[in-house]
Formats: sequence, structure tokens, C-alpha cells
Amino acid sequence: MLVLSHLAKVYKHNLISDYRDTKLSQL
Repeated sequence: MLVLSHLAKVYKHNLISDYRDTKLSQL
């Protein structure tokens, strides 16, 4: 279960990074 929560955290972090990158590239 610990690994699962860690994966979820990393996945969420990657999603946020991707979102921010796309936003910056749009400017």
C-alpha cells in the first residue's frame, strides 16, 4: 500500500508538471 500511495504522489506531481509546462509553452 505504501508503494501505491508513493506512485500516486509521483503521478500527480508529473501531471502538475506537464500542466505547467503546457501552460508555459502556450504563452
